[in-house]
Amino acid sequence: MVDAHTYTSTTVNRLHMVSLGQCMNPDCRQTLLMSTSTPQSGTLATWPYVGNIAHICSDAPNGPRHDPAMSIDDLRAYPNLLLLCPTCHKMIDTDPGRFPADLLQTWKSIREFEVLRLFSGNSSLLVTVVHAIAAEGAFDEQVHVDDTLTPYGIAEKISFNKLSENAWLVREYSAYEGALHRLYAELERQSPHLKTSLLRFVGEQYRRVKSGHLSSFQQSGDTSVAIVQQHSDEIFDAVYSNLVKVVQQSTSVLSREEISFGVLIVVVDAFIDCRVLEPPL
Repeated sequence: MVDAHTYTSTTVNRLHMVSLGQCMNPDCRQTLLMSTSTPQSGTLATWPYVGNIAHICSDAPNGPRHDPAMSIDDLRAYPNLLLLCPTCHKMIDTDPGRFPADLLQTWKSIREFEVLRLFSGNSSLLVTVVHAIAAEGAFDEQVHVDDTLTPYGIAEKISFNKLSENAWLVREYSAYEGALHRLYAELERQSPHLKTSLLRFVGEQYRRVKSGHLSSFQQSGDTSVAIVQQHSDEIFDAVYSNLVKVVQQSTSVLSREEISFGVLIVVVDAFIDCRVLEPPL
C-alpha cells in the first residue's frame, strides 16, 4: 500500500545527493554517518545513511505543518522531504511553530544551491559519467543508431507516459540538456560515436526493464503502451538505478552524490530524446 512514507528510489537518491551526507539544517550539518553494513546493490537508495527522511508537511491531520490540500503523492514526493539527523528531525516536529514549512523550505533551498554550485563547477563530473555509460554501449562503427532528437515537448512526453513522481525531476533537470549536448559535441571530436554508444546502451537498459514489466503484467490484457504508462515511474527508477550501478563500478573518482547528479542529467536527456519510456502516439 502506498502511503506518505513510501518513497521512490529516485526520490531517496535525490535527497542523499542534495544532503551530501549531512543534515540539511544549515545550523547543524551533522555528518550522517555510514553504517558498517554492506549495501546489497550499487544503487544510491541502498547506501545506508544514518539519517531521517523528514516531511515538511505531515500526512497526519494533527501532525506538524499538516496541509489538507496535499495528496499522498504530494506528501511523499521530493519537494516535501528533507534529510535530517535524528536530533533535528525530532526538534522540527516537536516545535512546528518555531519551524514552519517556509523555514524548512528555505533550509532545503540553501542546500540545493550549495550542491548545484559545487557540482556545476566540477567540469570532469559529466565527462566521467558519460564515458562510463558510453563504454558499455561501444559498437562497430558501421552500425547505425538514429540519435536524432524526436520532436516532442517535455510536457507532452510526461503526459503521454503518465509520469507522476518523477515528472518534477524531468522538468528540473531538463535545464541541463543544452550543456550535455555541448559536451557530447566536444567529446565526439575525439570519439565520434560516443553519443550514439551512450544512447544505444541507455535504450537497451530501458528495453530490458520494459520487457520485464511486460512479462509480469501483460496477462492482464493491457497493451504494452498501457503497461508502460501504468508503471512509468517504476521503469524510470529502474533504468536510473541500473546506470548508477554501471558508473559506480567503472570509476572511483566520483562520490556517490556526484554519480547521482550526473546520471540524472543523462537519464532525463534520454527521456526527452525518447530513449527512455515511450514516444507519444
